[in-house]
Amino acid sequence: YGFYMDQQDSLRIIGNSVNGIRSNFGDGIACFDAMNFEVNANQVTVDDYGIYMTNANFNEIADREASLINNMVISTADHGIYITNPIRLNVYHNTVYSEGGVSAFRLAGFSLIDSIDVRNNVFTSLSDIAFEMTGAADTTAFLRFDNNVFYTAGTGDLMDINGNTYASLAAYQAARPGFNINALEGDPQFVSTRDLHIIGSFIDESGDNGVNILVDIDGDTRPSPCLLYTSDAADEEDSV
Repeated sequence: YGFYMDQQDSLRIIGNSVNGIRSNFGDGIACFDAMNFEVNANQVTVDDYGIYMTNANFNEIADREASLINNMVISTADHGIYITNPIRLNVYHNTVYSEGGVSAFRLAGFSLIDSIDVRNNVFTSLSDIAFEMTGAADTTAFLRFDNNVFYTAGTGDLMDINGNTYASLAAYQAARPGFNINALEGDPQFVSTRDLHIIGSFIDESGDNGVNILVDIDGDTRPSPCLLYTSDAADEEDSV
């Protein structure tokens, strides 16, 4: 493991680089039963779960929203980010890439998923679903679910929401018009599969300034000085 935490309150894991773990079964960041946490601005490249969190902000009455912001996560053999039973969680400006034949990002509600805000992220899978949620309906789990970028290089479905699969973003938008109206589907144009900084202009100004995240993972200003609106992803786009 890069980090292994259990039963922590007000945990802050910020600005770390996790890679080179010798075990193929070692998670980058593993947190069990954490409350009121901030897991922000980390670069993680591992074979197993990039970020794995169980009972996220769940076991007690939360004092505030927990946060997962500006992380750049690569898993070569599993989910990039996997979170169970999250409550009052803000998921903003993360870039997640998985090569593991599983979803890049997964929320699992074994007991409850509630009050989740998922905006301005990039979810990319080499061969499987980009975004997955089980155990809860989107209409009850999400406060906001918008301005995200979804992409799979595979030939299967793009999203799986509580057992309902969607082959495309357009199919999801038609079924759930209250969510991801301002989202994009397509290749986010990474530098490489091991460097998730953005090149090109596909996701320019794709984000929602209302999340009020004013710098990216590198400390660069959001929005970029040459743009009016922020871009999705952990890396702020600076093309002109």
